[in-house]
Amino acid sequence: MEVFDPRYCADLGSGFIIKWADAHAARAYATLCDVVFRRSADAPLRTTNADTVAEWMQNHPLVGEHDIAVVVDQDDVVVAGAILLRQPMDYAGIQLYVGRPEMVVCHPDFRNRGFIREIFRLLHAKSHARGDALQGITGIPFFYRQFGYAYAIDFDQQCVVRFDSLTALASNSSPVHLRRARPDEYHEFVRLYDADRLNRGLLCTTPFERSYYTHLCTNSTSLTMFDLLFMTNAHHEVIGYLLVHRANYGTNICVLGAGVATGVSWQQMLTPIIQALAVYRSHIVITNPDIHALTGVNFVLDSIHPIYTQVQHGYAITTEETYAWYVRVADFARLLTALIPILEARVHRSLMIGYTGTLSISCYGSGVVLEWQDGRLSTVRNTRPPIMGEGADACLPHDTFLMLLFGRKSLTDIRFWHHEAHASTEATQLLDILFPKQPSWFQWMN
Repeated sequence: MEVFDPRYCADLGSGFIIKWADAHAARAYATLCDVVFRRSADAPLRTTNADTVAEWMQNHPLVGEHDIAVVVDQDDVVVAGAILLRQPMDYAGIQLYVGRPEMVVCHPDFRNRGFIREIFRLLHAKSHARGDALQGITGIPFFYRQFGYAYAIDFDQQCVVRFDSLTALASNSSPVHLRRARPDEYHEFVRLYDADRLNRGLLCTTPFERSYYTHLCTNSTSLTMFDLLFMTNAHHEVIGYLLVHRANYGTNICVLGAGVATGVSWQQMLTPIIQALAVYRSHIVITNPDIHALTGVNFVLDSIHPIYTQVQHGYAITTEETYAWYVRVADFARLLTALIPILEARVHRSLMIGYTGTLSISCYGSGVVLEWQDGRLSTVRNTRPPIMGEGADACLPHDTFLMLLFGRKSLTDIRFWHHEAHASTEATQLLDILFPKQPSWFQWMN
């Protein structure tokens, strides 16, 4: 029986079994999430994470019927688990699907037994079987590297603007009002959202499918998610959108996405937008009993968002460096085959138009070969090159090739910091064309 079969289970020894969760085990896993993720061992138990799992189990557009893997003891008590979401990604106009392990938990009494490794084995097998091009996760620094992940896709950059800094800023613009998007306004929302994500030179972005939009507007109550808000002017005309997290981020309201209509100026509208968010904060659920008021707005956006340029002028801000997604690609040939149209287009627009030749890339133990004929990528195949990389046109440690492929680092960046990375003159020229450095905004969906 294949490991992704819903009936699969395996003995892990000492009375422990790994399996795909049924309804009973899924509910127990949900409770375990709240136990493990609470702020301290003696903190009161909250249901925020259990409520999210319950929402995932009810015809959620990103989750299937048997997408929770659990480890249970001999009494069928869940001691570890994780769920696998399936989220769309737009890579330069090509739609891919990403398997996303989430809510990875293990009871403290049962750690260091390899249970999470076994759970990831199941999740990866299911993700591959259903055709996902890659897996992505955020979370514990360094931890997920042991399962083949590396930081490779831009996630967000954070900037906090304090509400009390607005008193010193004058605005000649009309006030902005915020309202929730309705289920029947999908096309209006996507028009604004796509104009924002597709017209700013971003490589990897998140397309908003109608099923997910409808879910957020009608069925979703989880505090781990965001609300879709329209910004309107005094005439009730829609002038932009915001993605606003339903719960607090520390002492701040959190904005995860922001875009304005054509002809609307960020320079003129940013202060009214922040003022509108100061009013809207009464709708935010504060989950930490030690926090009594929200004092600012935390913009959690892509690194080149125009808001970050505008807030440099007169606003009291604090910033954090860009965060990144952990990414795992087990089959480079599958992913690169899906990307053939964009790779061929990049060559066609370059000095190497009509290129014929072979590009062999070694990741020191794994690798991929790209065979070109008259500017067309005719063959993409995985290889097992020598461990020292002998004979390859380019040698790139596995995590650095991921950074290159997803635009996070240029080949020049990688070669400066990683002495194991090198390439021939022709390979360098071709890799620079195929994989230019480019920011991303891959927005998580829950």
